[in-house]
Amino acid sequence: MKPYPLAEELLRPVLRVAMFRADAVMCLSRLASELEDEVCEVDLNPVLVLPAGKGVIAVDALVALR
Repeated sequence: MKPYPLAEELLRPVLRVAMFRADAVMCLSRLASELEDEVCEVDLNPVLVLPAGKGVIAVDALVALR
């Protein structure tokens, strides 16, 4: 038996959201690095985490070009 099965069950959605957000930030960071000569600013707000396996979506995005 696991010591804290209820805590693990409650934390699973929180950890999933954190992992997907971290992955989205890493992807955006890679894109920014590749486009650093063209893009000076990116604003995503809000970013929603979709159900398991569906990823994330930015509801609104603003990209400022150089």
